Amino acid sequence: MSQNTSNYISAIPAPPRLGQGTSLPLELIVDVLSRLDCKSLSICTQVCKLFNTLINNTASLRLIIELYAAGQQDNFVDPPHGVGLTPSDRLDALKRHQIAWEELIWVTEQRLPMLDGGLWELYGGVLAQNSPNGEIVFRQLPSEIRSIEERDWTIGGFDFIVRDFGMDPSQDLLVLVEDPKWSGGHSDHTYRFHLRTMSTGADHPLALQPVICHIQEKPNLQVSYAIQISTEFLGIFLISAEEENELFIWEWKTGVIESAIVGDEIRSFTFLNDEFIILALLTGTDSYESDNEAVEPVIAIVNFREEPKELRSVQGIKHIFFFRFPTLHAGIIPIRFEIRSDPSPGWTPNSNIRVPFFTAQYNRLYVVSLWLLVGSRMRCVMLFAPSATFLARIQKDMPEDRIYEWSAWGPRGTRILLPRTPPSDIWVCYVNGSRYVTLRKDKKQFALDVYNFNHRGVLRSLNLAGDTDIKSKCVTDARLPEGGTIFQSTVETSLPYRIQTLLLGLKSIMNIAVVCSEDNIIIVDTHVDRNEYRILTF
Repeated sequence: MSQNTSNYISAIPAPPRLGQGTSLPLELIVDVLSRLDCKSLSICTQVCKLFNTLINNTASLRLIIELYAAGQQDNFVDPPHGVGLTPSDRLDALKRHQIAWEELIWVTEQRLPMLDGGLWELYGGVLAQNSPNGEIVFRQLPSEIRSIEERDWTIGGFDFIVRDFGMDPSQDLLVLVEDPKWSGGHSDHTYRFHLRTMSTGADHPLALQPVICHIQEKPNLQVSYAIQISTEFLGIFLISAEEENELFIWEWKTGVIESAIVGDEIRSFTFLNDEFIILALLTGTDSYESDNEAVEPVIAIVNFREEPKELRSVQGIKHIFFFRFPTLHAGIIPIRFEIRSDPSPGWTPNSNIRVPFFTAQYNRLYVVSLWLLVGSRMRCVMLFAPSATFLARIQKDMPEDRIYEWSAWGPRGTRILLPRTPPSDIWVCYVNGSRYVTLRKDKKQFALDVYNFNHRGVLRSLNLAGDTDIKSKCVTDARLPEGGTIFQSTVETSLPYRIQTLLLGLKSIMNIAVVCSEDNIIIVDTHVDRNEYRILTF
């Protein structure tokens, strides 16, 4: 029986008689309906008055619909191992969470001093930074609505210098990067990636090899790292100023390498799911009428599970699909190309964090930033695409040459914007789920904008356009203003979005950035006299 069916039985009309003189109990009907997805439930509301009344008055069924509309996933598991909240409790929490984000009304505000260690990370609701003495200091960001308690802890005592780190709170996984020793009597030219627990700093018990090693014969002294974890896969991107960039993907629990790709055209990567990765490529092409080979931005999707494990170039990859941008004007030079999405596609909360719901695994927004040299001026073009845009193409009939022209994927599945304030290349956690946060100047004030590309929420906002409590703007037009200065032809780009604005009362946004998590917006202030995180919790 549904947990709260009995609460509504007296208010629901008796069911019609079905079959040979029998009637189905309400509990059985609700049980059957509870096994349907949101779309099917919505159709059932139009079947008969009984179904309509049941669905609209039974919390467990309303919860299915509201979760889907919000892009959230239920986290109920029977006590004592799960949340244990009733559907009515979870439905109430979900509504309060959505209203808080729609109205940008935060419950608490905190200011956290910024440490001077030079490294930081925000992932899975945990903010981490290292201290000058080499310790890593964690804060579990709180949420009153989702019942997450604030917690601080510190780990340290490492016997090597931590060059960078990544983390996944859902698996209690901390990846510490140790640079190679390029010279001296103990040189070994080996990158070491230490697999530890976030909770204690000890070797991770699920890792068969506590250290993953990568040997590189030729010294590479100027390297930065991009680290991403998606369920059992660890991706490490070595970004070099001297040699070609290298991307490695390991199954971190076994230490077995799954993919190794090399190429200076690779500028960024992220996971699409546990089979595919997305690469941001700046590739050469002779398609332009120019004496010199031009550079073209291309999004590539690679099935890394199907590729041989040996190091290979992008040109040597067989299971790859290319998604082209609109054609740029001649003379415009792409400089930088970045793609971001958080959390990872397979993310689920740690079982120790008893949340009633979390961002659904299908609800992922990919934010692509393309920096262009237009004459003597730098311009930024941003493309927003949900995971469904890419998955729908690679799971259906594909072009023989594996190349999708812009007209085949972009106009209906993406949104291109020309931002007033480009995203930071340091504080890069500006996307979570379907939300993207940014700062901009609004007349004489500075404002925080929250974009939401959850199309179900956009449709709901349009239906509630007359409700004065909804303080958001929905954008559904299909043209790119000012695009003619960058692209050769008019660009259609129609992914709908909703935008909420919060005036900050700041005199300047110099040295100010903004990042976000599932329950928080964090305004990062790096002014020397402040140097702090301002944490707004929803």
